[in-house]
Amino acid sequence: MKEFNITTTCIPEKHYMVDTSKKLDKIIKMLIEKDKYFTINRARQYGKTTTMFRLMDILEEKYIVIKTSFEGKSYLFKDEETFATDIFVLFAESFRFTDKEIYAKLQKYGVANMKNMKDVSSEITRLCEESEKEIILMIDEIDKASNFVVFMDFLGELRDKYINTQNNMDRTFKSVILAGVSDIKNLKVHISERRVLTSNEAEKLQKGEYNSPWNVAADFEIDMNFSPEEIATMLEEYEKDNKIGMNIEKISKVIYEYTNGYPFLVSKICKLIDERLEKDWSTNGIQESIKIMVDEKNTLFDDII
Repeated sequence: MKEFNITTTCIPEKHYMVDTSKKLDKIIKMLIEKDKYFTINRARQYGKTTTMFRLMDILEEKYIVIKTSFEGKSYLFKDEETFATDIFVLFAESFRFTDKEIYAKLQKYGVANMKNMKDVSSEITRLCEESEKEIILMIDEIDKASNFVVFMDFLGELRDKYINTQNNMDRTFKSVILAGVSDIKNLKVHISERRVLTSNEAEKLQKGEYNSPWNVAADFEIDMNFSPEEIATMLEEYEKDNKIGMNIEKISKVIYEYTNGYPFLVSKICKLIDERLEKDWSTNGIQESIKIMVDEKNTLFDDII
């Protein structure tokens, strides 16, 4: 039996999920198919990782999608040589259990005398030239890396390759999609001191003293909040399994009014009603679920209110 999920990635076979196909279609048509590089930057538990996986499921019919995460990967940013040596290993690992053929192919890259970002750039060029399909790179949990200059250097290399490819002077990833809480498009690196600057520090410097390695990124303007109509798609799936007889249109609108469609809050309310409030799918049940959330110790909920 499926359940409402409020932790980790939502899996269609295990969890009741909102149908976000229209949002995904917009992301693909407005950004990915137009070769855009961009960041999905939203607050915690906003469905970023689930969105990345859903995009991957759709895109891998046409493209090779390298989907990885910087969660727990701080070792990568020890120095430039470590990053150059290990980044293609990380890329390959994303296919270890899903596509043995691509896994084997990716292991052939980044294995000889990898010393710096120029070596990484050369291998990305070779990979994209030799690939039968265009390649999309997705990196989740970029906040884990945003304080490391090595990561910013990598972004700078991707930026330069993007610009050169636009002018037919290089080959690189069709699209790069980053996901995290922070908008790294605004991050800046001090050129001479080789460190990431705070916004206050950057304001005190001349533009020639720092660079913005991700300033080629397109704005991500897709509304990640769930609309009442989208919430209804999840409730319809639930109703089909449980036959509660709820007024789906009314309940989805009330949930939206209390949450503004924040994904975590929507799923949390539904989970509480289903599991702790005897399936009281009414306005009263929604209000009771909110009381429970207020009384619980939840750092995310505290941040929201």
